Amino acid sequence: MDEDRQLNLLEMIVKNILENPNLCIRIRIYTFNNETCLLSDRGFNLNQSNDFDKEMVWEFNLSSKSFIRYIFIRDDLENLIPDNPNILWKEILDFYKSQPKSISYESKNNDLRELEQYNQNTVTYCHERVFNSQSNCYGVEVIKS
Repeated sequence: MDEDRQLNLLEMIVKNILENPNLCIRIRIYTFNNETCLLSDRGFNLNQSNDFDKEMVWEFNLSSKSFIRYIFIRDDLENLIPDNPNILWKEILDFYKSQPKSISYESKNNDLRELEQYNQNTVTYCHERVFNSQSNCYGVEVIKS
């Protein structure tokens, strides 16, 4: 990347997320041989867990037979330090945070439980419509008008 070029807003956001020492990042790609993945009119799903401050999950349809899930987990290691540490906990924590972070990647094929959850989330979080390449959709009931 050209060192003199300024980052645009989207690039800055992505850079700050990926380089944040307090985030653990996991990427999962799901592919399917026979079943299909819905596409939301929003273009993505944002799964909000009960503890949104600690975990955020974004899902995107990649094709009619695949989707990707980005999982961002807040790494609050400070909570593990005892009140009266008898060893160099802070130094260990600082060292850990200074290390380059890796992004965990996993690929799964034909995980129907995850497909059902994804398709149901897509219906739940869409604005008005979802789209599918087939008339039937795994995990959701299609009502024809």
